[in-house]
Amino acid sequence: MYFSEIKQLILKNLDKNATLKVCLDEKFGDLAVYGLKNNDLDCDFIEKTQIINNFLNIFIKKPILFESIIREILDKRVKKNKERIILEYLSPNTNKPLHVGHLRNGFLGMTLANIFKELGYSVSRINLINDRGEHICKSMLAYQKWGKGQTPESLGMKPDHFIGYWYVMYSQKETPELREEVHEMLRKWEQKDRKILALWKKMNNWVYKGFEQTYKKTGLEFDKTYYESKVYQLGKKIIEKGIKKGIFYKGKQGDVLFDLPEKEFGLNKDGSLKKITVLRKDKTSVYLTQDLGIANLKYKDFKFNKSIYVVGLEQDYYFKCLFYILKSLGYKWAEKCFHLSYGMVYLPEGKMKSREGKVIDADNLVDDIQKLVEKKYDLKDNSLEIALSAIKFNLLLIQPKQDIHFNLEKSIALEGKTGPYCQYSLVRALSILEKAKLFKNPNFSKLLLEKEIILIRQLSTYSEVLQRSAESFNPGLFTNYVYELAKSFNQFYDSCPVLKAKDEETIQARLYLVKAFSIIMEKGLNILNISCLKKM
Repeated sequence: MYFSEIKQLILKNLDKNATLKVCLDEKFGDLAVYGLKNNDLDCDFIEKTQIINNFLNIFIKKPILFESIIREILDKRVKKNKERIILEYLSPNTNKPLHVGHLRNGFLGMTLANIFKELGYSVSRINLINDRGEHICKSMLAYQKWGKGQTPESLGMKPDHFIGYWYVMYSQKETPELREEVHEMLRKWEQKDRKILALWKKMNNWVYKGFEQTYKKTGLEFDKTYYESKVYQLGKKIIEKGIKKGIFYKGKQGDVLFDLPEKEFGLNKDGSLKKITVLRKDKTSVYLTQDLGIANLKYKDFKFNKSIYVVGLEQDYYFKCLFYILKSLGYKWAEKCFHLSYGMVYLPEGKMKSREGKVIDADNLVDDIQKLVEKKYDLKDNSLEIALSAIKFNLLLIQPKQDIHFNLEKSIALEGKTGPYCQYSLVRALSILEKAKLFKNPNFSKLLLEKEIILIRQLSTYSEVLQRSAESFNPGLFTNYVYELAKSFNQFYDSCPVLKAKDEETIQARLYLVKAFSIIMEKGLNILNISCLKKM
């Protein structure tokens, strides 16, 4: 019998409204299950029951409990869930390279997607490329004016860094006249001006090449990519229908507006309703234009039960507006949309600043931490995998809404809350398993020491932590679990010799425990998109 089946059987025997709380006592290794007051249980795996303070405490026989936990892990079963979840993350602009904020965004999205997949949900990972608009025209205009035919190859630059160079160039030279030229360029783009479109395609293709290199190096993946340039017109059609229904209206300047209700959004200082523009007076699109259309398109494509947008904390108000407008338009699925916002990432002042200005580029961050790893541990093999584990773990460790102060040296340590520490715990476990053979029928009653019990307890909470992480949209909970599991194993490793235990039965019982740990740790690292190494 598996651990999950034991819990279900107990609930069946208890009142319908019973609730379970599972905890392994560190000293004795008993499983206490708390339900409503009821002592009418007849299960051969129960050692004893007690009623304390109106709660029924049920104690499971330790060998049965431990075997049920470990056997269930070794069986590797995954329950299926019919619900479909989509996550939209990264969503870069094609006017500059990816930066450290994009890394946090991407790793949050991918990890949450993996958590839902592990729980059996059908999951689709989406990247929306913001490849049009005034911000894109800024780099285009700068290159058109001052590029003199230069290319990434002629300057020896990574293609997306090359485009970022011109975006910064524009920012440094911006004037009211240049801003008007940018807007004129956007108007021509939407009117399909051949020269503007040719320049746009050439520069975007350079960016895409650079993005692909970064995706491959950092492990960022997607199941579907939308391009704003291909779908932005969908929003205009929705707005046209909304005008006819009186949901949107034209303002005095000709912009198409939406009034935000006082109850949800408050009032302006003059007591008037707050307004938001959904389309400019010259009919060029704003972000809301495209997002209204893409939200509807995503529902048509996926019929989702939950649509999660991974976007920075500063966009909280924007998404509140977007979701409210979608509801006002009558889309019932708008209730299923959720904004997963996250804080800023700060690094030590003066370190790793890119040539693109004050932004810390993703490529530079990875390269510099890889060099730190090589220098500190005097190695070349797996240095990229260790560097990426340091970055990913650090960016995932705390809850999304909190800012992160990235400590370079601490992130690559083999002690403490780091990705390399967790990788190293798996290396230790695999090294033990390579040297021994598992027998078929271990005696789990041999697992009675405190550190063994603590490790089993950590293993038993894997599914529970996954579920809580999914329900709270917080990969940080699971990331901390992976660390606590690694810590429990390392304490077990130091206190409980496996291959040199006093008798063969203890050796086999501990080997099965090590095997169960290796399975869960490998799953955990895979969910965090961290490489599982055999040597470090």
